[in-house]
Amino acid sequence: MPPKQLKLSAGEMLREVSSSLRESARKNDARRYDPTKFPKQTRFLSSVHPKRQYIGGNRSGKTVGGVLEGLWYASGEHPLKQIPWRQPTRGRVVAVDFKQGVQKILHPIYKSWCPNHWLRGGNWDDAYNNDLNTLYFANGSEIEFMSYEQDLQKFAGVSRHWIHFDEEPPKAIFTENMMRLIDTDGHYWITMTPVDGMTWTYDDIFEDEDVQSIIVDMTENPYLNPKAIEGFLKSLSPDDRKARQKGLYVAVGGLIYPQFTPEVHVIRPFNPPKNWLWVASMDHGITNPTSWHWTAIDGEGRKFIFDEYYETDLTVKEHAAAVREINQSHGRIPDYNVGDPSIRNKDPITGTSVHTEYAMNGVPIVLGNNDVRAGIDLVRRHLNDKKIFITENNPNLIREFKKYRWAEWRDRKAIYEKNKKDEPQKKDDHALDDIRYMVSSRPELDTGDVTPYRHRPDESSIAIDPDKPWIDNSNEDSEIYVDYHLGSEV
Repeated sequence: MPPKQLKLSAGEMLREVSSSLRESARKNDARRYDPTKFPKQTRFLSSVHPKRQYIGGNRSGKTVGGVLEGLWYASGEHPLKQIPWRQPTRGRVVAVDFKQGVQKILHPIYKSWCPNHWLRGGNWDDAYNNDLNTLYFANGSEIEFMSYEQDLQKFAGVSRHWIHFDEEPPKAIFTENMMRLIDTDGHYWITMTPVDGMTWTYDDIFEDEDVQSIIVDMTENPYLNPKAIEGFLKSLSPDDRKARQKGLYVAVGGLIYPQFTPEVHVIRPFNPPKNWLWVASMDHGITNPTSWHWTAIDGEGRKFIFDEYYETDLTVKEHAAAVREINQSHGRIPDYNVGDPSIRNKDPITGTSVHTEYAMNGVPIVLGNNDVRAGIDLVRRHLNDKKIFITENNPNLIREFKKYRWAEWRDRKAIYEKNKKDEPQKKDDHALDDIRYMVSSRPELDTGDVTPYRHRPDESSIAIDPDKPWIDNSNEDSEIYVDYHLGSEV
């Protein structure tokens, strides 16, 4: 009877996957790099682009590619392109932590690929300064090793010609390092697996047209054992597999609007007919963006979101002026404005509210319904039924639709042991919040003769005239705007 197979953990299987890679690394030399074996890696190493992101699955060869680039820049002997600076050069490599990322991963790769005669003294021990964590080359070049664990101020100092970030850096550390490249017109590259999902690097790096991003799949590494890869991948969830095998950004926690498809829901800008119902929706922010969107609804209830306003650090008066200007540019005032019900809260210092300030500046707003889950479900149905279309001149809304996701447990262990959270992540949701208020107001039910009202305690009603500012001289707590179709949260 054959011995019983032991079930390996994901970590153990990953180590098994990497064993063949470590073995091949011992036999390698940067002078004998074979560009025919690894096309994606060669494309990265051949690139003259000053800003590069090399993202891939685990053990896809991205770190080795980053190390080779550093070695060739430091040695002055690059086989695939001309080095943009005279020797010697000053480089920096930054990893997640020093004990694991630098000493156990980067140092062995540098040792295995670097010919001894490139190093000062002809060997690693003479060339590496443990106090300064710096590797010195015979030609005068140097490579400094650092980690994301270090204090931000440690990344200041002497300028660098190039910086290699191995795995995703915190944004503050990345920004501080960019200051070191200004004097030299330096280069940077990030080699990473996007296991944390759509973080800041997705918006600022991956989607930046000025950054070259190269994606490599784990299976493209010719040195890995296919059976070991298969065993490792079987242990992963679909989202983990996308990140750890394919190197793709995924919405950790799951996309809230997976129904959103740019090819279906994003259309060219157009001027909607003025006889359609028009609605403007808003979500207020101070340090966060204030978001407004203009939607036109046709006779079949389809909603065409055709304009966007998305700004931070402005006063309500300035926001209101911008909204009126956009209305004027379209030659039509929306039939009603609907927005964030929290704008009714009074400022404890001024005694007024954002709600009142907008009204005083000619922009009356109906308070929307803030049942988040019900609103999300309604938006999802609209996407499924092709009842929402967004013109291309709404970049912030389109971006948020692509990455809006459910909240996730911070502790990775809890991710596997607890039920998924049933609430959205409160990040990058300002445009989507105002769209949710719009959809929840059910404008498609409007027959054309329903006007939002403000109610007084004596049961009398006064219709809102969007052309005239409304100044509330009474107790605001006794007056509210009411969304006739779905009602108000307050």
